[in-house]
Amino acid sequence: MPLHDNELARREHGSVAVRTTPVRLRWSLDDLVTSDGHRLRASLSCSVRALNTPAERRMLEETFLMDDYAARIDRVVEHFQAPVRAAISASVANQSAEAWLANGAKNALLDPVQKAATRVAFACGLECIPPFELDLNSPTLEQQRLEAMQREAAERRIATQIEHAQRAGLFIKQFDELQRSSPHLSPSALLQQVGPADQASLLQLLLQGAGKDHDTKTLWAVAGSSLVQIDLKVLLDSNIPATQRTNRSVSHSPLHPALGPLRSIRVGQLDGRPTLYVGARSGIMVCDPNSINNARLYSDPNIPTQLGFSAVVAFDNQYWACHREAGLVAWNHDSTERPAITVRPADLPGRSTSGSSANNSIMFTGAISAPASPFAGARNLTRLSEKRLVFSSGNILCSLETGGVIVPMPADHTSEIIALLPVANQLLVVHEDGLTATHDRETLNRVTQSRPSGKLCAATLLPWLASARLLLATSDGPILCTGLDDPITTQYQSPHRGLRTVVAAPDIIAAVSSDRQRLILWQPWEARQPASDINILPIARHRVADIAVG
Repeated sequence: MPLHDNELARREHGSVAVRTTPVRLRWSLDDLVTSDGHRLRASLSCSVRALNTPAERRMLEETFLMDDYAARIDRVVEHFQAPVRAAISASVANQSAEAWLANGAKNALLDPVQKAATRVAFACGLECIPPFELDLNSPTLEQQRLEAMQREAAERRIATQIEHAQRAGLFIKQFDELQRSSPHLSPSALLQQVGPADQASLLQLLLQGAGKDHDTKTLWAVAGSSLVQIDLKVLLDSNIPATQRTNRSVSHSPLHPALGPLRSIRVGQLDGRPTLYVGARSGIMVCDPNSINNARLYSDPNIPTQLGFSAVVAFDNQYWACHREAGLVAWNHDSTERPAITVRPADLPGRSTSGSSANNSIMFTGAISAPASPFAGARNLTRLSEKRLVFSSGNILCSLETGGVIVPMPADHTSEIIALLPVANQLLVVHEDGLTATHDRETLNRVTQSRPSGKLCAATLLPWLASARLLLATSDGPILCTGLDDPITTQYQSPHRGLRTVVAAPDIIAAVSSDRQRLILWQPWEARQPASDINILPIARHRVADIAVG
């Protein structure tokens, strides 16, 4: 019977069969201690062959076949292990690990190892055949070198941070001096006084400084009939393991279901107290964030719709809300069962251009030069001052004055308005096709217009020092951040495209993904990647309809 691949010899039927061709043996020798206390790991290999004379056959048989029928290769390796280890250990102890790992140094170990292996082979009827191959490495020396590299990298990083901090201090000092010498200039205009090469770095520092001085505690979201509350301090706490932050920071509670699914949320003030204004399918809710179970419900029962109120504001001792199918609706504070005023879409600019609406409390003045989108309803309701609201109806900008006067402004652009953003003495009107128009806040006359991007899904303002920067969620790319008076544009990157809603505070930017399942958050001074990405669908069991910060 032929020998197995793992056998060097075998006793069978009173005779011994021996493999006459060489086989390769390999020894792994760990924890060899060098003169400087490091550990070496050696891998040694050579070939052996059985000698074909009666005397050598007898020595092979006496060594390996007295208590077993076969001399397996692993047993032959084990037989050599101790003498080979002793020979290499004695030599390794004479030099440092670094010396042994130097080019050519390991050759000095081969001679004593080869002599030890040859002596063992001679005593058991075998012959060692070159080449002898030896590989060395030192796990402890590698760890020491890695730690040294990490220390050097840390020292370089600290040095860079110190240099960055010193440079940042110079930038901030320069900016402060500019502010003192030119108090009439906006932050964006002051930014342009710095050298072009330093503007982006200074902007990042200023955003970071403004954000660190602010403390936005909560991000709110509405999904289905639930109000979702996200503790931003916990969510962005780097001391908490990333796998635990979402569970520890996100909570949700159902609101009263009488008004149907929730559509919008805003954070405002009422009598000096924080207040949540929530739009639902057939009405609105007003509640204290600390007592959401006591929300006051204001209904508009006469609107068969699958949509909802997309914005709610307190104005002129009433609650006003806008709706694509219900139009513009107002409730008195003490009357929750039905609205005090309704301006349905058929009565909004584009159908009625002058005279009175179906509700005698509202009067239209002025005329428009282009019709609104068919049945555009009312959107983007925004408080401009104590005496004026503004809203959009398709492509038309309208103002609502105290006393119930609606004034539509001339419409010379056909793209729908997606955002109305008051800042300083201006009102920014952002259109879906990317056109951004600046209007005078008092007269509402258009002053300038630009097109910083292509088609847009959402827009908002990022508060910044005494001014703001414009955030534009593009349909096929990142969120663009542009200055109102400077040419610097930054991009907030993420894997998501077509973000549906964007909100911002000095220390946080948040957006809703195109499928409305996820919330994506950035810190304003770190645009390269999101600080967090939360899947709300498995938490609230519904998609996100709207978000707000405060």
